[in-house]
Amino acid sequence: MNAPLRSMYLFLFVVFSAAAVCAQDDSGLPVRIGGSRCDSSPAGAAATIRGSFNVTGTQNPDKPPKFTIALYAQGAFVTRQRIKNGGTFYFYCVPERDVYLVAEADMTEIGTPVSMGSLAGPPQMNYQDIYISWSAARDLIRNRNEVISARNSYQRTKENQRSFEKAMARLGENNGEISSKMLKDLILKDPDDFVAQTELGNIYCNNKLYADAWPLYKHAAELKPDYVNAWFGLGRVDLALKNVVDAIDVLTAAYKLAPDSADVNHFIGEAYLQNKQGTLAIKYMRRAIEISPEQKADLHLRIAWLYDAAGAKNLAAEEYKLLLQKKPNHPDKQKMLDYIAANLPN
Repeated sequence: MNAPLRSMYLFLFVVFSAAAVCAQDDSGLPVRIGGSRCDSSPAGAAATIRGSFNVTGTQNPDKPPKFTIALYAQGAFVTRQRIKNGGTFYFYCVPERDVYLVAEADMTEIGTPVSMGSLAGPPQMNYQDIYISWSAARDLIRNRNEVISARNSYQRTKENQRSFEKAMARLGENNGEISSKMLKDLILKDPDDFVAQTELGNIYCNNKLYADAWPLYKHAAELKPDYVNAWFGLGRVDLALKNVVDAIDVLTAAYKLAPDSADVNHFIGEAYLQNKQGTLAIKYMRRAIEISPEQKADLHLRIAWLYDAAGAKNLAAEEYKLLLQKKPNHPDKQKMLDYIAANLPN
């Protein structure tokens, strides 16, 4: 090999070797993207993940959200990384099994967790791009803010407020068992805490302990008649217990307090559906979709079912089309496409 050609190969080797090791992050500083040394990491934690983060739709230019990507392995939180829309994220020394990524905006989970399963170890890179619809993210952030506002609507002593916050922080543990004990103690100290009673009712309701949840919601609504969460919880319980007429009455009271709540519209629509009042059911379900189009997209299935049962298969097919526009990778996509093809003219 002549000297000029040998020099060229040497140059390309150096360039590609450097590219495999270093890149630049948003700060302009070099970061290692391949061949990471994970000697101090636990066994089986040597994988590298790289991906892009993309948010579609309009965001608030005056107060842009702070985006992060959180990494979990085997159900446990591992690490979190700040990222800009359109940016690239890297995670190093990642456990190689049962890994998933969660996109967050202002510390609120947005979108669906992305499972990566088992990862390839070095020197391979594991690639995963994340795409988020801002309309869905906005709905989730708004709902979180509404929940936080509702939970702070009762004035507690400093000690009780600390106890309440600790209970809320542990809601996800053991199906809320730990939080329920803490909330019971709090209610014993302050029987007028209608928020704590509603949250305890939520834990019972989510665990299908409806007989235990009902009196808590009822008492909370009596303590604070304009507290929509108590009325909504009471309606959920009545619906679960098949007390459909009572559920309609209670959820109507919730609707008067919060007509723009997607959840209230959803459940009152479900109550009318169970009461065989399809026209009213569709009215409220459509309103829920209008308020929260991504989060309530699956209500198109309920509306389609109503139309199909009434023999209006063309209208049912239209609902399936609307759902697939929002969820193009729906697990029942092919069934819906077949239904659409059979019931809508070309």
